Amino acid sequence: MSVKLHPNGLGSNYLFRKDVGETFETRIVRNAEFYFPKKAPAVLMISNGTGIAPFLGMIAQNNTKIKCNLYCGFRG
Repeated sequence: MSVKLHPNGLGSNYLFRKDVGETFETRIVRNAEFYFPKKAPAVLMISNGTGIAPFLGMIAQNNTKIKCNLYCGFRG
């Protein structure tokens, strides 16, 4: 796992303070409000700072093959 430290980030600060090899417990909390629409003609997704992973997961689960566009921004 690699973690980028964000100055006010709760998760990144917690993980950044862990020692190499140290373990911690986790759990998955489903967010019913964050989903890929079932009946949309097209989907536009914008990832601009919090990570691209949730969007890649939604694209991977696009079983109905709805047209989707993902725009993301990275610092250079």
